[in-house]
Amino acid sequence: MRIGGLASGMDIDTLVEKLMVAERMPMDKLEQQKQIYEWQRDAYRDVNKKMTTLDNYIADNFILKSLNTKTATSSNSDLVSAVATGTASGSLTIEGVSQLAKAARGIGEQVNATSSTKLSSLFESGKMPKMFTLNAIDTQGKLGEAVSIGIDENTTVGELITKINGSNAGVSAIFENGRLSLTAKNTGKEVNGGAAMTTDENGSELFAKLGLSKVVTEAGQNAMFQVNGIATERTTNAFSINGYNITLKSIFNEGATLTKAAQDSLDFTKKRLDSTLKTLASTYNVTLDESGTLEEQISIVRTKIESKISEHGKSVENATELLTEANKLLVDGKTAEEVYKPLSKEAKAILDTDMGYSELSDDQKAMFTSTLTEDDFNALKEVHTHTAVLEAASVKLKNAEAAKTSLDTSETNYKTAEKTVEDLKNTPPTTTVTTGAVTMTSSVNVDEIINKVKEFVATYNGFIKDLTDQTKQAKYRDFKPLTALQKKEMETKEIEQWEERAKSGLLKSDSILTSGLSSLRGLVYQTNHAVTNQKYNALFTIGIGTSKDYNSGGTLEIDETKLRKALEEDPDAVVQLLTMSGEKSATVTKADGTTVQSDTRGFMRKIRDEMDAMEKKIDERAGRGSMADTQYTLGKYLRNVNQSLDAWQDKLTAIESRYWKQFGAMESMINKANSQSASLMSQYY
Repeated sequence: MRIGGLASGMDIDTLVEKLMVAERMPMDKLEQQKQIYEWQRDAYRDVNKKMTTLDNYIADNFILKSLNTKTATSSNSDLVSAVATGTASGSLTIEGVSQLAKAARGIGEQVNATSSTKLSSLFESGKMPKMFTLNAIDTQGKLGEAVSIGIDENTTVGELITKINGSNAGVSAIFENGRLSLTAKNTGKEVNGGAAMTTDENGSELFAKLGLSKVVTEAGQNAMFQVNGIATERTTNAFSINGYNITLKSIFNEGATLTKAAQDSLDFTKKRLDSTLKTLASTYNVTLDESGTLEEQISIVRTKIESKISEHGKSVENATELLTEANKLLVDGKTAEEVYKPLSKEAKAILDTDMGYSELSDDQKAMFTSTLTEDDFNALKEVHTHTAVLEAASVKLKNAEAAKTSLDTSETNYKTAEKTVEDLKNTPPTTTVTTGAVTMTSSVNVDEIINKVKEFVATYNGFIKDLTDQTKQAKYRDFKPLTALQKKEMETKEIEQWEERAKSGLLKSDSILTSGLSSLRGLVYQTNHAVTNQKYNALFTIGIGTSKDYNSGGTLEIDETKLRKALEEDPDAVVQLLTMSGEKSATVTKADGTTVQSDTRGFMRKIRDEMDAMEKKIDERAGRGSMADTQYTLGKYLRNVNQSLDAWQDKLTAIESRYWKQFGAMESMINKANSQSASLMSQYY
């Protein structure tokens, strides 16, 4: 706190302030430069934000979603409805539906209970379980995770239902009119006849008290239908085929559909049976009489196989007996393995030959004399021989038995399929809805694609215009950033108008932006040789080009008539040109057989890649909010300016102190002179 001018009568504070204005001029320039760097940094980052917005817009609307929107039409949407995706192709015909998919369900008998009945009242005192597990098995036969559900003495039937429905057991429960119903949330037939819902012992006891002794009383079933002449099935009534999302709504042409499925199954099993017969006949040297009946052919092959089974079975028995006798010849009750194991590699090789002990040379006999006697040698040879025979006979027996099983299975499957066809001929369908086949067709929604392209062009042009305007913005060099003292002397409106001029032209002729805009403009003229229809391998061929005004910076214009014609003729080619994935440089074989290097990415993917390159350059210049000042160029400039400002602040503090010291000395001298003058005046008077 300084108070000056008491002796001199001068406004020392104002004098020092005005002197410091001149001294602060170098520091004011540094602060102005700092402000410019900060404005430039923010302007660059704002460009990055706009590029991110455009990138997300392209990704969300043209990359993650198909541009090729199609509309599906069903000839009878009351029976089958369809929605076409971008990949829908050709037409689909549902000739009939014999069965709709449904979920497995357990329905209990009526019990003397209501929703407010406590579960404990259904059990003897202390016998009620405190927890049970419940879960649904999905239609692929996989057991889901069992969910544990806790109950206590005060839990009511209604609260139990709420607990089940609020769990992840995959089961929906209701209790109405004294009856409990459990329904699997997923439709479909249980694989291998497994239960659709399972519970532990506690759960079984609890549900039995509620009238449900079996968890499942109605099995789930798959949807069965015929599509384009193929009998098939699905676990749900809503599924996808060839890009169509199909929903089956009702059963129709049931008899014909069931008959088709059964006949297909019969034809398939007949082919399998014929193939099995031919293979086994060849394996067991059986000559099939093609003029004979199928049953006769099966019989002759089966007879031969059974004969071989008997033959190989006897071989196994004989080899087993001989092997048992040979093992008895080994000394000291040792097994063949125990005798064989300590032998040298050379000795084992001799044992594996056909030579007897008398045929061995003296050197070869010497390999055994230390471990085996001649009797042991001969016994071990016998064991090896009979073991090999037994193994070979066992393999033949096993193969023959497997062959018989294969034949029996093929015959059983065939007869089952044959019986199904016969039964269907004699059993009328349960429903009587007979109608023509339901056909689904798809067509390209040209208007919607055109609207999407228009929206993209408008969004893209707004981005290009914004960047172009910034590179051409006027720069007012006389309008420097305002200092704190200057702002004190100005009105708020004046400050805003001044700073608007001061910020103008921050990115004028910026190399990153001008280079990026030039690259984006160049993408419009590129040819994509990977497009299947080379008639539409460049943007101008589908009616999209740059504005005739070169100063626009490369904004796009659309010839809607030309674009509509291209979409009506080959929508897939248009979509490929705009959005297909590909490589920046790939070797493509053209229609004439020649190869060429081409950027095979769609135009919108190229835009994203070019913006990504611009964003990286801007990050190097202006950084991101998460980066330290030392990680980007303008950050380093700001760091240097801040260091200079700190140094100048210390220097100005010292200069100001010096001025005050000088004025203080002046005040002291004036004060001393005034004191002397007052003393002389008092002496005079």
